[in-house]
Amino acid sequence: MEASALVETFYDDALVSITILDPISIEAALVRYGFSILSRASFHILSSLALRFTRNAAFAARLAGLDAVCKHLPLFRLRGCNYVVAARRNCC
Repeated sequence: MEASALVETFYDDALVSITILDPISIEAALVRYGFSILSRASFHILSSLALRFTRNAAFAARLAGLDAVCKHLPLFRLRGCNYVVAARRNCC
């Protein structure tokens, strides 16, 4: 996987281009610069897919409750559109 990619998406019914970063590359950089990964989490899993394919925010919002279930399934757990890494700088 590439470390980053330019993706076209939408926000408030307008087309926007954003750069997405590969979480593995981010974690590797943190480790390289002396951090330990404490935990990782992902959210907006199923709802983001629904929004992407239907462009219907009301429909996607109804599926948001299923994101809480998806985050416990290994196949989906770290596949959300938002990825959070907790890290701690290693001492000396």
